[in-house]
Amino acid sequence: MSIYSDDGYKLLTADSLSTLNLTLDELLSLYVGLNSDPVQSVDHLSKSAKLALSKLESSMPETIKATYQKAKKHVMVRPERKRSHQGVAFMFGLLSQASWPEKKIKLRYASPDSSEVIELVAKALLYKKGDWYLAGLTKKKIRYFRLDMIKEVSLP
Repeated sequence: MSIYSDDGYKLLTADSLSTLNLTLDELLSLYVGLNSDPVQSVDHLSKSAKLALSKLESSMPETIKATYQKAKKHVMVRPERKRSHQGVAFMFGLLSQASWPEKKIKLRYASPDSSEVIELVAKALLYKKGDWYLAGLTKKKIRYFRLDMIKEVSLP
């Protein structure tokens, strides 16, 4: 049992989430999303997704749980890991802390052709074609930086 606050306090029991009233399609959508490439490519997101899915599955009403378990066996999600995402998890954690409050950061970025130090305002993290990127505002222009090519990050 836990306490929930939303314009007053409520006691929540283990089956409180069943009031979400999710359909089988909605549950399968969450299952697919939590097992998708973007989530699975970052270790701490993958662990959080497994925990969230476990909480969701354990709180399902028995009337839908059996159907969901059968249906889930026929919905396969096989994330592709086209290359090593070594260091991306660390950068992702660091940059997510900087981008959500839109902090100014300085980074050393090494592309195949050059290396440069750039000051920017971190705007967002995005996943595209198997890679994570940082979107940042530099001199009134948005630029995109692949996380695995960022070698150093600091606050100016």
